[in-house]
Amino acid sequence: MKQAIIIEADELSEMIREAVTEAMASHEPAPQDQNKLLTRTETAQYLSVSLPTLNRYTASGRLRSRKIGGKVFFSMSDINAAMR
Repeated sequence: MKQAIIIEADELSEMIREAVTEAMASHEPAPQDQNKLLTRTETAQYLSVSLPTLNRYTASGRLRSRKIGGKVFFSMSDINAAMR
């Protein structure tokens, strides 16, 4: 047999607010690996820009790149700093 529970809208709203606050407090976001290196393609995808736009960011000094073994990489810390 199903039972109906009658509750005021304000009480329900407060219960939901408390549950969400508790859930958010217990959730710790995973730290990003700031030393991780991304390729040009990965960086462009991460920033949602085209490769030519990424080249402009690098040429203008907005974003720092690193060459390793003839390949271009971007560090997550540099990407996040540039986009602030």
